[in-house]
Amino acid sequence: MEKAKKEIFMEKQEKTFSRSRVRYLVLAEYNKHIKYQLKLDERKINASLERITFFQVQHSSNISNVQEMVEGLDQDKMDDNARKCNDSDVSRKRLFSLKAIIKDILLSKEGGYTTELMKDHYSDISKEELKIALLIVNNLTPYIPSKDVSCTIIHQFPFVMLANGLLEVTGYQRFTRKICPMPSVCLNALRVDGPALYHMLTSKVKDTLHIFDYDGYIIDSEEPARRHQDEVFGSVFDMKAIHKVCKSYKLDFSQSITIMHVLMTAQQIRRKT
Repeated sequence: MEKAKKEIFMEKQEKTFSRSRVRYLVLAEYNKHIKYQLKLDERKINASLERITFFQVQHSSNISNVQEMVEGLDQDKMDDNARKCNDSDVSRKRLFSLKAIIKDILLSKEGGYTTELMKDHYSDISKEELKIALLIVNNLTPYIPSKDVSCTIIHQFPFVMLANGLLEVTGYQRFTRKICPMPSVCLNALRVDGPALYHMLTSKVKDTLHIFDYDGYIIDSEEPARRHQDEVFGSVFDMKAIHKVCKSYKLDFSQSITIMHVLMTAQQIRRKT
């Protein structure tokens, strides 16, 4: 009898911890865990909503006070700006008038201005303004070109040097101008073909250069120059030397030369044979 009870107990234990039973228990515990987690998240969400509501109430109670404060500050700022604008308008007008007088004196190229001469131009000039105006006039006069040659580049050269020096001292090197900028080769290359060479040799001169074709006829217009480009080039260049250079590269001369002034070279436009 005891043996039978023991066997029944062992069968129950095996059923309790069978694989399907274990899966069921694990799934049940997992579902409980999910429910507990959802309840916990719900509590956190409710607490967060309560805090948001609290902050919104605090914000709404303070917003009116903040608006009143901002309006007061804006009004004070507007009043200060109005007063500053009134003051700056006066100084700006005076500054422009002083600049106009100094510019007129500099362009007149009279030089050697004294206090009396400056007061003749500006009667109510102050002591500090007079000091600065005389300093500008007497130091810049040697560098300013006169009105009749102010557009000539060579007369602007001293003033450009002075301006570059002032810009470098004040830390504005990026605004300086190059005294002798090196032009780009592509911008100064001269493309020469038959018609272009014809116009260079025969246009706007008293004694035109007569260009003849191989039959002895004068090339007197662009169309014959286009048809007889070898003859046009032969009137200026040594065609044997040109054909020799092209032949060394196994190329034929195509009646076109690009002259690059900066490099002092001529690039022949050739085509493959």
